[in-house]
This record gives sequence, C-alpha cells and structure tokens, in this order.
Amino acid sequence: MARFMVIRSLMKKLVLAIIIASLASALSGCGDLGGQSCTAIGCGGGVTFKLGKPADAFSSGLPLTIKVCIDASPCSEVTIDAKAGSPPTCAAVDASSSAFASCSVAADGSVEVLLMPVEIKEPTGSHEAHATIRDAADAVVLDKTAPISITLSYPNGEECGPACYDGSVDVQP
Repeated sequence: MARFMVIRSLMKKLVLAIIIASLASALSGCGDLGGQSCTAIGCGGGVTFKLGKPADAFSSGLPLTIKVCIDASPCSEVTIDAKAGSPPTCAAVDASSSAFASCSVAADGSVEVLLMPVEIKEPTGSHEAHATIRDAADAVVLDKTAPISITLSYPNGEECGPACYDGSVDVQP
C-alpha cells in the first residue's frame, strides 16, 4: 500500500509539472492560443567563401588581408597570419562594417570566411561573390569574382522568422 501511495504521489507531481510547463509555454508566446504557433529555431546563415590555403600559397607575403563582398553590398575584411611552426590564424579586421565576417582555419590550413551580408537588395537568386587578397606590402595577390546562388529558408515557418540566407563559393588561388 505504501508503494502505491508513493507512485500515486509521483504521478500527481508529474501531471502538475506538465500542466505548469504547458501554461508557462503558452503564456510566453511559444504555444498556440488560437494564433500562429512558432518555434524558436535560429539560424547562422551567410555566404561562405572557401579560400583554400592562402597562407601556404602566399607565405612570403604574410600577413594577408582578405576582402570579401557580395554584389555591391558592403564588404568585410579578415587577416590571415602564421608564425613559424604554428598553423595560420584568422581574425576579423573591421567590426564597424555593416557586413559582418568571421573566419576559420581548418587543421590542414584551409580558410573559410563567413560573410553575413545585411544589405543585399535581392537576397535570393544569382549574385557575384568577390574576394581580394592583399599581401603585407599591400600588393593584390588574388582578385577573383565568381557567381553564387543564395537560398532563403525559414526554419520556423515563413510567418515566424527569422529569414536565413545561405550560399557558398569557391575562390581558391
């Protein structure tokens, strides 16, 4: 009998916890109270520039400044540098630009720059991606334009947002 009472008490607590969680969810806007039900999935979309191994290709000109753009929208810059015996490092240069860039260096030295453009007039469809690499003497060592297609998705449904723009372009030296 004592075991039955413990199980019954636990079941009541479980039912009460479910009711409280459901009410909290509904009152916070995450539930459906007769309107549109939205989830809270975010996205980290943007355009990925695949740059190969610029620190290897242009090692005599380190550090390198890489400028990436989509169409005529604001561009953003990152720098690539490497110290003897260490893998290359990558860092954003201009945080005041309206386009935000982040970069990553893989274990093999491959560099990718993620540009999160905010001012593309027609965000989806065909665009031009442009990458310029300058060496330490400010000489242009790569100036490449390539077509890119940007797609739009809504992970929470079109009515809920956010709108996520994604694309990838290979601009290797």
